Amino acid sequence: MTVMGRGSGAVVKNVSLRTDTPGTDAGAISNASAIVPGMRTYSISLDDVRTRIENVPDVERVAVRRQSNGNISVHVKMRRAVAFWTDGEKFFPLTADGTIINQPSEEHPKLGILFRGNLPDDITKITKIATGSGLGPDFMEWVEGRRWNMVIGDITVQLPEDSVADAVSLLAEMEKKYGLLSREIFVIDMRDKGRTLVR
Repeated sequence: MTVMGRGSGAVVKNVSLRTDTPGTDAGAISNASAIVPGMRTYSISLDDVRTRIENVPDVERVAVRRQSNGNISVHVKMRRAVAFWTDGEKFFPLTADGTIINQPSEEHPKLGILFRGNLPDDITKITKIATGSGLGPDFMEWVEGRRWNMVIGDITVQLPEDSVADAVSLLAEMEKKYGLLSREIFVIDMRDKGRTLVR
């Protein structure tokens, strides 16, 4: 029993740290917690521990609990990259809501959709569409805060505001039938759902 910081649970015996992503390097999280066995259990501010850990790159949410057996339990939900963003020089992993995570890399990622410029609040849908298109876009660009351009080599595909998946499917069909993307063209304008213009 522990009462007012006295008893068997008054001293931290163990810190149990779990993350929801296998293979996560927990070193930075453990260091940020600043909890070590032997500390007085009730001298630890769980809110301060939570705040410090949430400031670690890649960390999305943290739950910290003080247990009666002298253990401190820390459960961490990590941010997950679904795509990448570039400033033209470096490459930054992105979460589904467009949050930049991790440290940037100077190497172009081999896998994943690449974005440039400003981003909307949610890139989940367009990431799935672009990934599943089989067209291998070089990057996606959010235009005028309302629609996407898909850039493939020297060709800019201007996608419509709505029915983006249908437009990308049509483009994939056109590429399969006519080899459109290997021709000497610069713009495929699909903004009007009723017609496709090629320049």
